[in-house]
Formats: sequence, C-alpha cells, structure tokens
Amino acid sequence: MARKNQKAPWEPEEEIIWVSKTELKQDMEELQKLGEELVALKHPY
Repeated sequence: MARKNQKAPWEPEEEIIWVSKTELKQDMEELQKLGEELVALKHPY
C-alpha cells in the first residue's frame, strides 16, 4: 500500500513559502481580532 503523504507523479510540486515567526504572530493576532469582531457581530450584547 502506498504511503498517504506521497503525491501522484502528475500532481504539481507545492511551492514552500518560508514565513518568519514575527509574521506568523502578526497574522495570528489579526485573525484573533477578526474572530472577536465576528463574535461581537453575532452576539451584540
């Protein structure tokens, strides 16, 4: 049986994009803020 993480020969290789820890943290904080805003819209009390 083939391993699940192996790609078929016809599938294109995915480009690896390296991201700094600082950028990851900034994205996480922005997503957290967006999530809080969405909750506030859903439950306005």
